[in-house]
Amino acid sequence: MKKRTKIIIGLAALCAGTMTLAACSGSDWYQSYVDDGFVVSIRYDVNGGIVWSKPDTVLVDRYQLEDVQRGVKLLAPDDERRVDRNRVAVSRDGYFLAGWYQTRELRTDESGAPLDEFGSVCNIEQTRYDSAGNVVYGDNGEELKELVSENGRTQGYTYSGKWDFETDEFQLDDYTYTPGEYTFTLYAAWVPEYTYEIYGETENEEGETSWEVYASKSYNPNLSDTLGEIAVPKWDEETGALEYGEFPKPSDLVNATLVSTYSDPEMTEEVTSIVNRGEWDSETATCTGGLVKYYAKWDEGIWYHIHTAEQFFANAGERHSYEFFSDIDFAGKEWPETFSRGTYSGMFRGKGVTLSNITVTQKDIADTRGGLFGVIGSAASFEDITFSNVTYRLEYGSNDRNRSSMFGLFAGELSSEATIKNVKVSGELVIGKDVYLPRPFDPDTGTYGDIAHYYDVGLLTGNLVTGGISFADISVRSEAGHHLETDPATGLVTIS
Repeated sequence: MKKRTKIIIGLAALCAGTMTLAACSGSDWYQSYVDDGFVVSIRYDVNGGIVWSKPDTVLVDRYQLEDVQRGVKLLAPDDERRVDRNRVAVSRDGYFLAGWYQTRELRTDESGAPLDEFGSVCNIEQTRYDSAGNVVYGDNGEELKELVSENGRTQGYTYSGKWDFETDEFQLDDYTYTPGEYTFTLYAAWVPEYTYEIYGETENEEGETSWEVYASKSYNPNLSDTLGEIAVPKWDEETGALEYGEFPKPSDLVNATLVSTYSDPEMTEEVTSIVNRGEWDSETATCTGGLVKYYAKWDEGIWYHIHTAEQFFANAGERHSYEFFSDIDFAGKEWPETFSRGTYSGMFRGKGVTLSNITVTQKDIADTRGGLFGVIGSAASFEDITFSNVTYRLEYGSNDRNRSSMFGLFAGELSSEATIKNVKVSGELVIGKDVYLPRPFDPDTGTYGDIAHYYDVGLLTGNLVTGGISFADISVRSEAGHHLETDPATGLVTIS
């Protein structure tokens, strides 16, 4: 006899508790299947997972009563034999699916103490928050508390009765059936991906220090067993970059470069690799030791080790920082516009080196800041470095009437809050043939004249902030025969 099994996947949304999704909009659809004898429900609790971008859902299959009395093979929600919307993928960020289990219980150790999903004891009391980050209050207005582990995680689950969809058969003789209620529930068992956490020490405004996660990496041990041991990053001599490889990289919120890694918070045991030897049990869908913590020294900034001009150019960036290990001659090489027209907020750690024969040409009349650096921001730092024989060619002034433009050999604008230590600059500021004279505003007519170019030019910087830089050896000349005067006290260049 041909089976009349009807397989229907429905979503039990919050609006209907354990009803199917269709029941949210009315009971006719649901009742029609009941009338046809599809009264036995198999409930798949996704247990924190996501289905069709919807959290907190339940999947439901419905069967003919007479069929399940004889016995049927259940289908996993993602079984290829399902079609269209009856086949669904279930996922959860940071976890892998161990399978579907008949029983779910809160996880404890032998003494009854609660354990988190990595097997650590939950013995730290903290305020309870909902998924939106709001404090949860009790009926009397008190803040509710919960226990978490040192990992910051709440109590996890342990499972039993894993369902084998290939061999197990569902039959009412083996399970309790109550008309109108779910007959049978299978729980999705989620095992947390194995995780590395790399900590850095931070200091608050009161001078108190604490450990914060600077970088982390999670992986599915069933798919990436090679990540059980990861080498600590090394500097690439060819590129000048710190090659992280599989090592956890700093998050986008952390502006830092790894210096060294340790297995202890006292940072006494330096390591050359990080290791995760977590284990998980398929019978109980529980994980032990899958979260490991390492502690590191970090250098503020995104750093590169520079030995050549090619390394410097390849890693040019407004937020990047550079440690130089040799003198560099830039003759015949084009200085990156990233620096000459942008806003620089990184660091130059010169270690006494000299960067020489740098030529920068300003060619765009729309430029409002220009120099070896366009703008040097307040977070920038230059230490122990010499910029020798720098040439900055100012081909145009600026036609920006909304703000004064600034140009100088070293920078168009230098923040007074930037860190400058033992920096020397020498070279030549060249005023090009197409630089028009600044036209002052005429208060009587309210006009600026036919050609209005408004800009400030300084020997070192356009805004005349020097930051203590030594720049006695800077000259200025005009290719068009402009009359040039330089104020020795401020470095202001007057063009007439």
